[in-house]
Amino acid sequence: VGLDEPGRVALIELVREAHDRGATVLIATHELAFAERADRVLALSEGTVVYDGAPGDTDLHALIN
Repeated sequence: VGLDEPGRVALIELVREAHDRGATVLIATHELAFAERADRVLALSEGTVVYDGAPGDTDLHALIN
């Protein structure tokens, strides 16, 4: 949130490069664009994990409503 488009693209590229080098990358966000690119998504509701799995296996929009 708050990043302009070039900043957002640069951040995504940095995350991708770290992942490609074997790093585990953890991002806490409400931005679905980041979550959709992930290998794994954990969704929390009031401190409880309500989803743990691949982003393509659930409706991400439903998780944040």
